[in-house]
Amino acid sequence: YQRRVRGTDRGNMFLLRLTVYLALLLAAAGMDTHIRLNNGVLMPRLAFGANFWNASTCRDATAAALSSGFRFVWSSMLVGDECQAAQHKAITASGHPRSELFIAGTANTQNCTDQPSCFSQTVAATVHQIEILGELDMVMLDYPSSVTGCQGVIGQWRALQLWARHAHPFNISRTSSPKLPRTIAVSNFVEAQLECLNSTESIQPAVNQMRLSVGSGTAGVVVADAQLGIVVQAYSPLGSGTILEKPEVLAIAKAHNVSSAQVALRWILQKNATINTQSTNPAHLAQDVNIFDFELTVEEMHTLDSI
Repeated sequence: YQRRVRGTDRGNMFLLRLTVYLALLLAAAGMDTHIRLNNGVLMPRLAFGANFWNASTCRDATAAALSSGFRFVWSSMLVGDECQAAQHKAITASGHPRSELFIAGTANTQNCTDQPSCFSQTVAATVHQIEILGELDMVMLDYPSSVTGCQGVIGQWRALQLWARHAHPFNISRTSSPKLPRTIAVSNFVEAQLECLNSTESIQPAVNQMRLSVGSGTAGVVVADAQLGIVVQAYSPLGSGTILEKPEVLAIAKAHNVSSAQVALRWILQKNATINTQSTNPAHLAQDVNIFDFELTVEEMHTLDSI
């Protein structure tokens, strides 16, 4: 994010960004598998998310992810009820205690037309997510409202705040669990849209899911969101996949005896962002979770930054 500042403001902004950047580096140096969000909740840094697959693939891939060591299942409304229901079945059948898992659902209400409709549609969407997925730890907006200005996103966010404030006056009688989302989040929100939420003195999003990968040119969003206390979750963390064949990435992978995909994911972690990845290949999923036992050097991070 870029702000137009002058004189002393420019110097203050530089110092603020430098302070945040150094804090992120220190946090990454002592990294564990979870990160503490601005509401105090511990969230796994690594999430598995389904894609536009059929129900059996959604079930099998989710089961494989849980068997590989994933403990965060992110399930988007965009993949459809059948896939989400299949993911829920895989979670239930996994045998893992619910207390060890972190489950997220989403609300896709970007086509709402004004603040009231954005509010009501987001309420309905989140209730539907709980009906399909059961107990949720986090609910996220898939996209900001397409309404120009602040009114659309404010309507969406007012609906999510009901969960965070436990002020939900709507019917959830068909849900299988009385426990409601602890964490509310957004996706694809740019600076102006986050400022809309700040203007209402609302609860701050805990997470902003954004496109982020080696070579994406979007790493600055991590620092910008951190200034607001928001953790970035990277989607498309391997980009289009072409970065995995870059000579620089392959050389770093060889030096650490890991795959190029593991290097690309580790780069995101050391930016102090979190990751949402997906695969139907159990071998790839097993590699994805094994990114906490090696560390990229400063020089290697700079090399990847320059791609």
